[in-house]
Amino acid sequence: MADAMQLHKARNTFDFICSSMDQDGWKYSKNAEKLRIETGAKGEDLPVDLQIHVDADRQLVMIISPLSVVAPEDKRLDLSIAVSMINNQLVHGCFDYDIMEGKIFYRQTTSIRGVTMGGNAFIRMLYVACKTVDEYNDKLFMMAKGILPLEKFIENESKA
Repeated sequence: MADAMQLHKARNTFDFICSSMDQDGWKYSKNAEKLRIETGAKGEDLPVDLQIHVDADRQLVMIISPLSVVAPEDKRLDLSIAVSMINNQLVHGCFDYDIMEGKIFYRQTTSIRGVTMGGNAFIRMLYVACKTVDEYNDKLFMMAKGILPLEKFIENESKA
């Protein structure tokens, strides 16, 4: 359980994030008690849903984006290969893949332990999350639906 100093730091970070989003014109809903924010963006093909959480115990800011696709059992191995290839290329964040359920999430975290988030740090983090999810959500969706075969995905990603 977070001590008083950790909780104070987390609340200040949460307030900073909300203020940054307000200044940048984001629409969102928040739960100040749970230090959670829900927002989203319009992607090129699919919407990008975002959940932001300030974790007081671990002193982290996390952005989670659950993808709207659930992989059927016969596509789960292909998607695990695709997610692994994508993660190998990413600098910020990663895709988490639950092979048993077929669910995929994008996750980006940053530590607030011993530092104060300032400037445009969170907005940059938010835009990186949106761009990354938008880059890959349609490809993973098409793979799950059987529209994009693994071989074609590998070929396309090898050229990138």
